[in-house]
Amino acid sequence: MKSDTNQDVDARVEEILAQLTLKEKVSLLAGRDTWHTVPVTRLGIPPVPMTDGPHGVRLAVDESGRKGGTATSFPTGVSIASSWDIELVERVGNALAEETLARAVVFS
Repeated sequence: MKSDTNQDVDARVEEILAQLTLKEKVSLLAGRDTWHTVPVTRLGIPPVPMTDGPHGVRLAVDESGRKGGTATSFPTGVSIASSWDIELVERVGNALAEETLARAVVFS
C-alpha cells in the first residue's frame, strides 16, 4: 500500500499531466538540448538535467569542461523487461538512482 506522501505525489503528477498539451508532452520526449528537458514555463516545470539513462549514468563534461569519464551501464530496457522480473527492474532503478546521487548529478 502506498503512503500518503506517495499518493500526494501521484495525485500531483496526474494533475500536471492533465494540464499538459499533447505538444508539450511530445516536447518532453525530445528535450531542449543534449542534457536537459524542455521547460514548461506556464506550469512551472523547469528544465530537468539528464545523465544518459535509462541504461546508465554518464556525465558528458566535468567542471573544467573536459569530456570523458566512466559510465555505469545496464542492459537495455527491453532486455531487462524480457526477464519479466519486476523486482529486478526495481533493483536496476534503485542502482541508477544511487549512481546518479554518487556522481553528484544536481537537479537545479
